[in-house]
Amino acid sequence: MKILFCLLLVPLLLHGQEKRPLGPRSRALSTKELTGMAEVVALGTVSGMKSEWNADRTRIFTRVRIDVREFLKGGTAGQPLVLLTAGGEVGDVGEIYSGVAHFRHGEEVVVFAKGKPGGDREVVGGAQGRVPVETDAVTGEKTVRGGVQIDEFRSDVKSAAQAARPGEKK
Repeated sequence: MKILFCLLLVPLLLHGQEKRPLGPRSRALSTKELTGMAEVVALGTVSGMKSEWNADRTRIFTRVRIDVREFLKGGTAGQPLVLLTAGGEVGDVGEIYSGVAHFRHGEEVVVFAKGKPGGDREVVGGAQGRVPVETDAVTGEKTVRGGVQIDEFRSDVKSAAQAARPGEKK
């Protein structure tokens, strides 16, 4: 299989969008910062992924479908969240980008996303905008980064979202 490796700081041209570097952030982003950057924060399960070429066949993108259990910020109840991420595999050609959120079918995640021109949504904060939810095999307890319980994380996101809208009633 032919794999194209796209290294850090390789500019990505998205349907006429301005060039921007792909790569890890220089520092960790807080939950508050990620929430502020996002239009939508969703807790759900990855239910589908489909990779495809862009219009001029110079880049591969993957559409990731997330069946949302709960929108923590924005979103429409009962609607899946579909994200467009850089990279993927089409036939025998693949592209992998460092610093970009990568998903696995069936995984439970919290995602921080925003809209793009053309109506697609993308993960904000690079790979940091995808937060895997781990389930303890013995206790069934769900946690995210550093063992934080999912209920505490959910509360932190909702508080940050409310703080970003000070004029609204709590």
